[in-house]
Parts: sequence; structure tokens; C-alpha cells
Amino acid sequence: MPAVSTGAKDLYLSTNLGELNKKAEVKADKISTRNYVQSACKLFKAAEECRLERDEEKAYIFYMKYLTVYDLLKKRADFKQHHVYLVSSHVYLVARHVYLVYSHVYLASSHVYLVSSHVYLVTGHVYLKWQPDVLCVLCFPTWFCLPPQQSLDPMDEVAALIAASVHDVDHPGRTNSFLCNAGSELAILYNDTAVLESHHAALAFQISTRDDKCNIFKNMDRNEYRTLRQAIIDMVLATEMTKHFEHVNKFVNSINKPLAALDDNLDTEECVKSIVRSPENRILVKRMLIKCADISNPCRPLQLCIQWAGRISEEYFAQTEEEKSQSLPVVMPVFDRKTCSIPKSQISFIDYFITDMFDAWDAFADLPNLMQHLDNNFKYWKELDEQKLHSLRAPSE
Repeated sequence: MPAVSTGAKDLYLSTNLGELNKKAEVKADKISTRNYVQSACKLFKAAEECRLERDEEKAYIFYMKYLTVYDLLKKRADFKQHHVYLVSSHVYLVARHVYLVYSHVYLASSHVYLVSSHVYLVTGHVYLKWQPDVLCVLCFPTWFCLPPQQSLDPMDEVAALIAASVHDVDHPGRTNSFLCNAGSELAILYNDTAVLESHHAALAFQISTRDDKCNIFKNMDRNEYRTLRQAIIDMVLATEMTKHFEHVNKFVNSINKPLAALDDNLDTEECVKSIVRSPENRILVKRMLIKCADISNPCRPLQLCIQWAGRISEEYFAQTEEEKSQSLPVVMPVFDRKTCSIPKSQISFIDYFITDMFDAWDAFADLPNLMQHLDNNFKYWKELDEQKLHSLRAPSE
């Protein structure tokens, strides 16, 4: 594809996002869909390589080019037959400039869990484009490989984008339980209930209203804004883990089971639409969407899974140490740096939270690549545990 270069020779470094966006532009070309698909895969690979090398600006350019090529692909009549080639990368795809933009307006955090990188991974289905005086939301149809009757409407998609990009803003690297036990100001402010999630949602809207350049809502109709705001808040609050099983069970009972029980003799498409598109069930879909994205580390390729397991373990080790130093209750005693088995912690996390949730989401959205990653990663942690290793990798690695 002539207009899409995957080499590094024509890239340059710049902190000006406008210039980076120009560099990431891709023009439509009259070539085969297969060639477009191949170009998209090369771009995604290049973006991932740059990201792992911490070359943020090159990664940003490649991700933006990838998104543009994908948008061009979707307009092609024969796109669906090639869709499978791109599904696996969509869950990991993020417009890297979510981090670049928000780092200028206070959303980037400095604690060890690297909130900006986590946001980058969660925000994988739509992207934000920075222009000199306005943050424009560019929204694509849902990328979960769902049939048309199961996709969300444009307002849902925008809500999902924004909720994903703000869902951990200003995260202190400590859990809700820690903040409540320590009597923090946030815990007092939010009455010990969904403390961090309430803070993330509230701060996101505070930022948007106190700086006109960040107010992406200012031109919206009042009623539409209230609808969008409520959807964003609901999705962010859904990431609070004390209601994890409640959300998953509602999704299974209200959506998966009715879909599985449909009679083949009925007008299936209309029946599916009536189930999935009801207001109550659209809320459940959005909650599951952000929940799966938020804790999807075990469903990523092995090296990314290992990398993030190390990061979250380090964050929990630091919390345990602080709890002991301040004579606070130790919320997660297994995360003692001297005794913790990271493989065991990952196995328990997958068994307790991940497997049932992703089984339910896979039944709805059909994501074989993610499920294969999950299976591979679980086997990896089991092998380490069987060797009685406590580390992220075997010594030979």
C-alpha cells in the first residue's frame, strides 16, 4: 500500500500533536482489500514494537495510521471476509495519544502502575484527536465483531471511549480498602463507597468544565449531555470490583441465557435486537465492555501478560509495605514481597474473576483469540507454580 509506510526512516520526533497527526495521515488507495489488511497488520506490529521500546511518538503515528486504514477497510464491500485478520489486534489497539493528550491536562499519573499505559490499553475501540483548540471525539462502530443488531449506538460508543480514557484518572496506586482504612480525604468525601471510581468520574468532569480547551461537551444539547454523562459515570463505577459478580450474573441472566434460548424457527435477528437493544441491557453490555477491558491482562499475549502481572504485583507489594509501616490492616496479605508467589496470585485471579466473565463475554462477542491467550497464559502460570517458582519467569528466561 504505497500511502502507508511501515518503515522508520520517514518518521521524526516532535511534541506537537498537530504535526504528529499530519504525519499519521493515510490516503485512500484503489488496491485490494487483502493488501489493506496486510498493511494494517504491519502497522499494528510496528506500533507495538515502538511501544515496547518506549518510543511513544512513533508508536502514536503507527497506531493512528492503523486506525485510519481500518476505517478505510470498513467501507469496503468485501471487508467482512477479511475481518478475522484484525480481530486479535483490536483488543490491544489504543490510540496512544489518549496518553499524550491527557498528560497535558493532569490525567497522567506518576505512580508505579502507570495509569497512562493502562488507559492506553483499555481505550481500544475509539480514539481522541487533539487539535489546537478542541478535543474532538471520533467514533467508530463497535469493534467487538458483533453482528449489526448487537452493536451499540453512537452515544454508547462515545461514552465507552471517554469512560475508558478516564476510568483510572489520578489513581494513587492504592486500593479502596487502603484508603478507607487510612481515613483518607477521598474516603471521607465519598463515604467509603466506591471511593476511587467516584473520584475518577468526578475529576474527569471537573477537568472538562474548568478548562474550556478540555471541555469536549460544551456544544452538546443539554439532554444529550446528561445522557452521556450518566453513561460515562455508570461505566466508570462498574469497574469497582465489589460488584463484579453482580454485573457478570446480570449480564448472563439478562442477555446470554435469553439469546441461547432463542428458537431457530423465530425471526432470530429481530429477537436478538429486542434482547440486546433494550435500554436496561445496553447498560449491562457497556458495563461488561469496560470491565473486560479493565482487567483483561490475562487475555493479552504472554509477554504483555507477564509485564502487567509484574506491575500490578509491585503496586500491591508497595501497598502491603505501607500498611505495615502505618500499622494499618493488611488488605492483601498474600502480596508480601518476601513470600508472595506471583504465579499462584495470577492463577487465583484468573480462576476467581476472569474465567467466568470472559466465558460470558466470548459467548456474546465471539473472541477466540482472546480466549486462546487466556488459556496459554493460565498454562504458563500453572507450569511456573508446579515448579514451585514464585517469580514472573523461570530462571533460564
